[in-house]
Amino acid sequence: MVLTEEAKLYNYPFATMETDPAVVANENTIYSNINSTRQAKPSYLNDPVYGAGTQAGKVKNIVGSQKTGLGTKLKVMAGDSYNLRVVSGWTSGATPTSGSSSNVLTELLSSLSTGIAGQSGGKVTAAGLQLPGSGLSNAINSFLSS
Repeated sequence: MVLTEEAKLYNYPFATMETDPAVVANENTIYSNINSTRQAKPSYLNDPVYGAGTQAGKVKNIVGSQKTGLGTKLKVMAGDSYNLRVVSGWTSGATPTSGSSSNVLTELLSSLSTGIAGQSGGKVTAAGLQLPGSGLSNAINSFLSS
């Protein structure tokens, strides 16, 4: 066994959402949901780094729409730090409304539990994490109610 205190810097590429086949192939190996969320950047999304003519990710809390944005799994070790850059925007001609918290809970629980179970080495299952009394379910309910 070798123990080390070596600090290793990982630089993940930007998820640019561009349509160039070489860029798409590279980004799809690192990020999920790129193809299902890509659209032309809307005019209301003001981003000084990326101007008009670029692509953006779009999610909507509507049945039949993509509700989860880009995703990736990062190896996290004690003492790690991350720098993230996210730009978001919202527009609507209607009064903003919130979705049903039970739908959000179900979808969030499903998404998180599947990822956790896949990395657990068989110690937990997605179905076990989705049970109403599981710690994950209780934590999400607590988060949504506060």
